[in-house]
Amino acid sequence: MKPTTVLTSFLALGLVFVTYTTYDLRLKIEEFEQDLQRTPPIAVVDFLEVAKSLDPGASEAEVRDVLLKVNNATMKLKEAGYLVLDREKIVNAPEDLLLPLEAIKQANISTQ
Repeated sequence: MKPTTVLTSFLALGLVFVTYTTYDLRLKIEEFEQDLQRTPPIAVVDFLEVAKSLDPGASEAEVRDVLLKVNNATMKLKEAGYLVLDREKIVNAPEDLLLPLEAIKQANISTQ
């Protein structure tokens, strides 16, 4: 076998390897991007903070009103495509994922 034939074969094999690796990497990147598009935004509600914010002598109607506002806030988020989680079920989360208490009380939820 001539050295040029071996060299040509080696270069051809290298080219095939690089082409396959590039194609495989592109497929993995596309799959990853599709997964990112399916991942919903997340909002975390601290129900314990909501409960603590109530006056100790709050009437049943006041408690019901706050619970209704919390429910409305979480439903707005759900309808906007958010995954709404209870803070007590999460080990740790960035503060910017927490739904502000004032927004819950006012049911002033922006999904932007």
